Amino acid sequence: MKQNPDPVVLLATYTSQPEAYAVKGMLEANGIICTVSDELMSTIYGGIGAFPARLYVLRSQLALAQQLLAEHNDV
Repeated sequence: MKQNPDPVVLLATYTSQPEAYAVKGMLEANGIICTVSDELMSTIYGGIGAFPARLYVLRSQLALAQQLLAEHNDV
């Protein structure tokens, strides 16, 4: 099996689905390819932190995504 040269890596976790998607939208508006996983579990068990929504980005865009998160911590 061929290994992906640019795999996805975990950027952040969120206890709220809307928060995860707000950050995803901000990142995508800045050219970052990203995806949210486990968002349904965070909705069902929202607020307890046991099943957070996970936001993933391409490894090659991780540093830029982290910088954008730091700059836009109000999202």
